[in-house]
Amino acid sequence: MPRITLTQEQREAAALERMRETLADGILIRKARNRLTNEQIGHGLEIGERTIAKIINGGDVKLTLTQTMRLLRFAGLRLEGNHESEK
Repeated sequence: MPRITLTQEQREAAALERMRETLADGILIRKARNRLTNEQIGHGLEIGERTIAKIINGGDVKLTLTQTMRLLRFAGLRLEGNHESEK
């Protein structure tokens, strides 16, 4: 099979899509394990239930940094430093 070369922009778009899917999966796993509704999740994280639904479906939303951190923690994710400037 021939090797497909992606542009930097395509690689970045694919990485962002994988991150969206990982976040949605984390939310859905926690939601199922704890039998939670989007309303319950949103209330606990101070985010609207429709916003939770949009995130699960891969949509763009606007959140504060605090809301983003709460959401990542809820989904079982954490930020890792990227030290590209050190290379």
